[in-house]
Amino acid sequence: MTAEPTDELDSFFAAQAPSPGRVAARPETESTAIAEFFNYWTSLPLRDGMPDASDFAPSAIVRWLPEVILFELNAPTVATYRLAGTAVVERLGHNPTGSNLIDLLPEERRAEAGRTLHEIALRPCGLHMRYVNNYSTGRIGQVESLYLPLRPPAGGKPRVIAMNTPAQTLAFEANRPRTTVVAGVTEVTWIDIGYGTPCGSQPRP
Repeated sequence: MTAEPTDELDSFFAAQAPSPGRVAARPETESTAIAEFFNYWTSLPLRDGMPDASDFAPSAIVRWLPEVILFELNAPTVATYRLAGTAVVERLGHNPTGSNLIDLLPEERRAEAGRTLHEIALRPCGLHMRYVNNYSTGRIGQVESLYLPLRPPAGGKPRVIAMNTPAQTLAFEANRPRTTVVAGVTEVTWIDIGYGTPCGSQPRP
């Protein structure tokens, strides 16, 4: 694990279930970006199930960087954007760097999202999702994302890196005051990287 769970996290995990889903050993995807991202991540030296953030070289996936997001987990429901690729910024309609991902979700999904991100970082494991975002432009778009853990520098907060693929536009509506991410969930697959997943009866280490 990247960090010892705090009493606050233990209480949060006891009260909030993670996202339900199925389990796979690798993402089942037609996205070249997600497949290459996963292959690169698994090619890195792993310590306790994840690579060091310092070993992750953006130059190795340079053509996909516009779709990369790096999160830092600062509290049970605080996932701070440390980095957001240019394509992500364009879709969101603003640069989210320094803000909290969880604040962009519907209120009823926020606690589950916090639990899910901490499972990825602390267990560790991966998560492959297909979901719907409602953008401020009025566009409703389906997105495919893969979330994987990175070991932070000593004393740092847990980190999760994500690769995204905008799959298709589903509809257009009137402009909105702000973008809502994960307005709907199509598919969730937990990726077992050797430490189990929170699905079923598997305990968190």
